[in-house]
Amino acid sequence: MIQKTNTNPHDGLIPIKPPRRAIEGRYAPMHDPAAIWPQILNLISNGHALTTALDEIPDAPSYPWCKAQLRDNPELRQRYREAVDDRADYRANEILSIADTPLPEHLDGSALSAWIQQQRLRVDARKWIAARLAPRQWGDRLEVVTETHISITKALEEAHRRVIDIDDVRPVK
Repeated sequence: MIQKTNTNPHDGLIPIKPPRRAIEGRYAPMHDPAAIWPQILNLISNGHALTTALDEIPDAPSYPWCKAQLRDNPELRQRYREAVDDRADYRANEILSIADTPLPEHLDGSALSAWIQQQRLRVDARKWIAARLAPRQWGDRLEVVTETHISITKALEEAHRRVIDIDDVRPVK
């Protein structure tokens, strides 16, 4: 099965196992994974979580169905991770637009203070989400990784070479 080429990186052929039919003795509606996942991944990379992406799609599959598909398909799981990374970038970029929003001229006093606090909360929420989704890129901690190998025997040999023999010491006149 070949799908048409699209500019969206999350569109395309996804080899996915057919959905499980029986759920608690009932039959679940059939969803075509190759048709539904590009929509879901596109919404996720544009800022939605999996649950809100499913809310946006009419007749979307259930959350457990999606999680089962992600567990069973490594390629789909990788594309989902890429979409989540894109979502972190999207949320981080929203911070700039919130920060660049001019102060409303019609607000003053406590109303202006409340608006500023709301904007601060929006920025902090997006920073938190971006840091959790992509901690290496947007996290607060700086992680420094070094690899050093020390040979104890080599260190002892070097220490023995540097030891001054006490018999060679002569008093200075």
